[in-house]
Amino acid sequence: MDDVVPLLLSTLLTGQDTGATAHHTVVTGQDTGVTAHDTTVAVRLATTCPEDTAEAITAAVHDLVEQFHARNDVGPAAVRVVIFTATSDLRSVKPATAARAAGWRDAHFLCLAEMPTDHDLPRCIRALLFVERGRGADRLKAVYRNGAQALRPDIAFD
Repeated sequence: MDDVVPLLLSTLLTGQDTGATAHHTVVTGQDTGVTAHDTTVAVRLATTCPEDTAEAITAAVHDLVEQFHARNDVGPAAVRVVIFTATSDLRSVKPATAARAAGWRDAHFLCLAEMPTDHDLPRCIRALLFVERGRGADRLKAVYRNGAQALRPDIAFD
């Protein structure tokens, strides 16, 4: 099974079945913008919504996407994988739908329910992004908006 995971991750990140392992530099992609000098890095985003409506969720996700690109020197095509979680009080639309509309058309998405705890931040959307970056590029900045800064005050930039 250990040999399957790197192959699947490589396929997700490059859009090609290259046979490369997850810890190996990815092979140059044709239309993906991925080069042999790129590496995959992770960054976190989070926000809250004022209410559980498709419009509010879409606006919150659009804001996250815009702020991510404003704070980081990276284009939409470099966003390869996005794992969204949402608290159980958000049910009107999946964050991936809003993210595609905001420009992340080539990314692979997964939307999950956030594990409930006693002190959850209400109407919260979190995202874990896997982004292609050139080796030696500046570190990506996390984005925490609309009260979500309380989740990670040590890294929040708002």
